Amino acid sequence: MTRGALAAEVLAARGSGETGGDPAARGFLLELEEELAPEIESIRERSSMEPAWSARGELRLLARSRGRGALRPIALGGLAVRLSRHLSWHQLAEVDARGGDDPDFIGAEWKRGITGDFRLAYAAFRFAGVRLTAGRRAIAWGTGDAGTLILQGGSPPLDQIGIDAARGVFSAHAFVASLDDLPIDGTDVSARRWLSGHRLSVRLGDRLRVAVSETVLYGGEDRGLDWAHANPLLVYYAVDWNRRGDDNVLWGADAYLRAHPLLDLYGEFLADDFQYDRETEPNQIAFLVGGRAKGPARFASVFVDAEYARVNNWVYGHEMPWNRYVNGNALLGHPIGPDADRLLVRLLLRRGQNLELLAQHEHRREGEGSIDDPRDAAVPNGTGFLTGKVTTRDLPALELRFHPQAGARFHARIERSVDDDWIVSGGALLRFAAGRPFTGGD
Repeated sequence: MTRGALAAEVLAARGSGETGGDPAARGFLLELEEELAPEIESIRERSSMEPAWSARGELRLLARSRGRGALRPIALGGLAVRLSRHLSWHQLAEVDARGGDDPDFIGAEWKRGITGDFRLAYAAFRFAGVRLTAGRRAIAWGTGDAGTLILQGGSPPLDQIGIDAARGVFSAHAFVASLDDLPIDGTDVSARRWLSGHRLSVRLGDRLRVAVSETVLYGGEDRGLDWAHANPLLVYYAVDWNRRGDDNVLWGADAYLRAHPLLDLYGEFLADDFQYDRETEPNQIAFLVGGRAKGPARFASVFVDAEYARVNNWVYGHEMPWNRYVNGNALLGHPIGPDADRLLVRLLLRRGQNLELLAQHEHRREGEGSIDDPRDAAVPNGTGFLTGKVTTRDLPALELRFHPQAGARFHARIERSVDDDWIVSGGALLRFAAGRPFTGGD
């Protein structure tokens, strides 16, 4: 296969989402993108001149040995159309036979637990290295594999307006989004809720990427879109400070280092409220560190990942319920939530191109703190991490994956649940595509 043909395959894999949640596959894809950068850029320049369209469909069948709904079919259908050199449209719908069992779902059941919604629905306009988007899509900022601190991307997608720009070693991102309304206790009205964010990243040589991010969540009964928070060039914390406001501002920083051809290291830091004088309040911070290694030539099919995440108590919370860092019931930040930490270790063995065995162990500790805990503007000292009764869980899992061909995947898994039960599960994924895929979508 020529370098040009391989570059086209890499672009197709990136556009179709074939890597899924597999860190080893994402690592391979990243290496290929870096190696084939000139060929990939050439393909993008040629293809951007022509109209194109692509359609995709997906059927997932999941089965579990325990719990309601032993069989869970999920169907997805999507369409992407490039209307011109600069304008494209993206749509992806999902119907879930057991979506009503998902606590993070925002919406109403159709019947007998069946739910449906759009995961993507947006238009994108590209010009001179800038992309403007309007509509619904998910955002994930950070480097973590099993969750990120400032925006994890696993919560319901956001209805938003966004801008992305890249020039040289720099890239910038910003958005403003509406969240779910929150009923105000004791009244018949709801608080409107908004989220804004901006991010700047820089590539330092061929091995290091660093980024800084800031988000602000705000709302209230009569609170509409705040144009100062919609301005990506303003610092949200400074805006809130000058107003003596009480919005929920978070800062984040992350880095990704190619330490060795066989070793990647990454980390994140988040500050919800950092105290200059820790005698008055605890630091409301979180951090995450991780690494992934692959074996040398003789063991090239062996991959090891390790990731540790810690979120202090009170992080993501707020004295105003509508300013808590959630969308529906789902955290916008790391899924372990506040007052918890987690160590995750994974070993992946690959046999040829079709068979994989994943062994995983998760060690988790949780205090009694919760994002829903009532609080004052100042939280009491001595409540920074693992408060009250601490629950410790060890959750091993073993999974076998089989990929007979592109667009077809099967898996079988046994794992220990948080209820100390052993659960056996399995599933199949069938995917098809039509048209001519193009870059620029999610």
